[in-house]
Amino acid sequence: SLLETAKRHGLDAEKYMTYLLEHLPNEETLAKKEVLEAYLPWDKNIKRACNTLRKSKSDVVDLI
Repeated sequence: SLLETAKRHGLDAEKYMTYLLEHLPNEETLAKKEVLEAYLPWDKNIKRACNTLRKSKSDVVDLI
């Protein structure tokens, strides 16, 4: 399923569904392949918005 694919790509399933529900209704058309592809789990913008590995300030300090 789409959610299982999202999980396999390192996405938080809840964040991904929320993102889809917030953004898809604002699209002018869903008939274009490019529009739909922008919402697939492997898209770089989707990965950035829905990644399970959000860094906190303490994570950044640990890396220094």
